[in-house]
Amino acid sequence: MIEKLQTLRKDKGFFSTLLFEDLSIVPLLAIVAFLSPKQTAEISNESFINSLLIALGGVFVLVLSGKWLLNPLFRMIGKTHVKEMMTVMALFVVLSSALLMEFAGLSMAMGAFVAGVMLSESKFKHQLEVDIEPFKGLLLGLFFMGVGMSLNVDVIKEKLHSTSYNCWFICFLKSGCNFNCSKSIEKR
Repeated sequence: MIEKLQTLRKDKGFFSTLLFEDLSIVPLLAIVAFLSPKQTAEISNESFINSLLIALGGVFVLVLSGKWLLNPLFRMIGKTHVKEMMTVMALFVVLSSALLMEFAGLSMAMGAFVAGVMLSESKFKHQLEVDIEPFKGLLLGLFFMGVGMSLNVDVIKEKLHSTSYNCWFICFLKSGCNFNCSKSIEKR
């Protein structure tokens, strides 16, 4: 019994660490969007406060619409008993959320991430998981192709040393944080 409780504590600790890493991506994506060269070029025309308020407003609208509109919409679609409509609606939610974040001045990845969180909190999450399962490999492939196509290889070639040093630094930093978190969980 004691071993089960210790395992449960460790599992909760590991889950908490992974959840923290997943949730920390949202502010990091927002910071990256505000530090992008496109954003800094536009700051001279528009104040930083206005762009921040627009971005926060976009996130607020997205979260509120997901909270109040998503479940009734999926309930309506569920009454039709057409599985393809659930899949199409889930893809529409992700794409429209990504576009809303793009219009708000944030990254499309942040919009897709928030949409995924909203869909995972809906009452229809299990049905959506079953419906999207056959397309998981295709969607994952499209994601990595999109990331690969958005890379500017010339910039990476020009700054190969600093890019590789920064990547290694981030890997070591993240490994150290995970090691320290696991050690602190182990001590409990």
